[in-house]
Amino acid sequence: MIVEVQPIPLAVDPVALAGRAGLSLAEAEAALAQARRQLSPAACFEELRPEELLPPELVALRPWGETILAGLCSLGPDSGSPPADLPASLWAEITRLALRGVLDFLEYRLKLFLKPTGRQPGPRLVPGCPELPLEVNAAILRLLGPEHSLRLTLNGRGGFDGGFGLAFVYPTLAWSAQAAGPCAACTRQDCPARI
Repeated sequence: MIVEVQPIPLAVDPVALAGRAGLSLAEAEAALAQARRQLSPAACFEELRPEELLPPELVALRPWGETILAGLCSLGPDSGSPPADLPASLWAEITRLALRGVLDFLEYRLKLFLKPTGRQPGPRLVPGCPELPLEVNAAILRLLGPEHSLRLTLNGRGGFDGGFGLAFVYPTLAWSAQAAGPCAACTRQDCPARI
């Protein structure tokens, strides 16, 4: 079953953008207002056994867990080029921060998805990192099918063309208080971070 995660809020802190891009706060807010008109973050994923997606030599490399979560996230089909009045370097910084925000939101949703089963997502792997070759991008696109491709297409090198997006694979692990971080042992019941 493919799970769609959309819409995803565009969570870019204008103060962070101002600091990274050398802008005033007002300039950063104006740039983000333009970006919001062009960006439409979304994601989708599916839970499956590692051998359903990965070649046997990759499955043998590491402990994946019983299942993995594999999917795509994108900043939308219009994210590949900046609005006419934004410099390309500023657009690159906005999209970098926006993609990080999309991944943070997605990881939160993956934790919620797995929590009832007593599991949690392990460390994220992205095709192109040493443990996951770029060819996995094509396998994830085939797995999800064209209706869930988020309009991402592959280039000749195995990466994505056009808009800003990426494929991901998370092993699923048994939930543990140590892996869950400091919140797991906290007794505060009114904390907004509590899932």
